Amino acid sequence: MQCINSLLHQFNMITIKDLNFYYQKTRPIFENVSFNMQSGIYGLLGENGVGKTTLLHIISGLQFPKKGSCQVLGFNSYDRNPDMLKELFFLPEEFQAPEASILDMAKYNATFYDNYSEVQLRAYLDEFEVEGDRKMPVLSTGQKKRL
Repeated sequence: MQCINSLLHQFNMITIKDLNFYYQKTRPIFENVSFNMQSGIYGLLGENGVGKTTLLHIISGLQFPKKGSCQVLGFNSYDRNPDMLKELFFLPEEFQAPEASILDMAKYNATFYDNYSEVQLRAYLDEFEVEGDRKMPVLSTGQKKRL
C-alpha cells in the first residue's frame, strides 16, 4: 500500500494532454482535450454519444488516441502496463462471461493480482449472496456486476 500511496503523490492519477479521437475524421469525438485528475471521486456526465465511454476506454487502454496522450499513474494507458492495470478496473455496461464457475474464474485470474485473497473473495460472495460454484453465464446482470 505504501508503494501505491507514493505513486499517487508523485503523479496525477490521470493526465490527458491534447487528446484527439475520432471514429470518422469528419466527426471528432475529442479535439485538444487536456486535464489532470488527482485521487478522489469524479463524475462523468454528458448526453448520449458525446464520448463518455470512449474516454473511459482510452483511460483504460482499450482504445488509443489519434493524437495526444493519456497517462494513468504515470504510465501511458495504451501500453496497458501490468502495474497500471493492478490499480485500474473498468466495468463495461455489458460484458460476456465465460462458461466457468465464479471460483474457477477467480483462480484463473488470481495470478494477475498480487493482493488476491480467496478468503476475501468468499466473504464478498457471501455478502453479495452469490454462490461461488455457479456458472458465470447464468448470473443476472446485477450479479455479474457485483461479482
